[in-house]
Amino acid sequence: NDLIGDAYKRFPDRIIPYAGIDPRRAAGGISELKRCVEELGCRGMKLWPLTGFTPDDIEYYPLYEEAARLGINIVVHTGMGPPDSYLKYCRPVYVDKLAVDFREIVFIMAHFGAPWVDEAVAVAGKNQNVYADISAWQHTHAVFPLALYQAISMAKLMHGSVHKVLFGTDFPCFAELYSQKEWVQCIRDLEYPAPLQIMGLPEITDQYKEMILGKKAQTSLKLA
Repeated sequence: NDLIGDAYKRFPDRIIPYAGIDPRRAAGGISELKRCVEELGCRGMKLWPLTGFTPDDIEYYPLYEEAARLGINIVVHTGMGPPDSYLKYCRPVYVDKLAVDFREIVFIMAHFGAPWVDEAVAVAGKNQNVYADISAWQHTHAVFPLALYQAISMAKLMHGSVHKVLFGTDFPCFAELYSQKEWVQCIRDLEYPAPLQIMGLPEITDQYKEMILGKKAQTSLKLA
């Protein structure tokens, strides 16, 4: 946390710092979050449940109450992780209870919950204060580009828009596949193959692509 705080001091116009907090630290986690926000300038909190905790455990609610008091948003890792991590704690459905009990907090499900994309779409669709980002989808796009389009289309079909989908990179991971500039261009270049367009699947327009690439984040994360 100190490292990201230092980076923010050096580049305040380029970095929006988030505090990494383990809710199992109880009071220690709460005091660290308060320090990160009030002293380091952090604007949000990141939870990494793949280390072995279920994020919607009521035992951690005092931490989320502090996050609400501080007026920050929360990113929750959902879906796949490194080989030595615990996948079972990373289902998007665990964000649902938090979103209901803390309506004042914006929650972002990192990585679109893959492989539970349907579940992530449902949680985001049900809760006004929940979004999903497409960080770490570079490898999937490189191997099977249609999968990303299907995920975004599913969100559009359920919500009538892609306004719940946020851009992300997971930098510096996957930089060997795409540079930051190339990853942005991948989103701008997304197009359905003609046979699938004939099937009636919704086209992702340039307007929607720009919404994904940042316009929606400006309002949902209060960046504008």
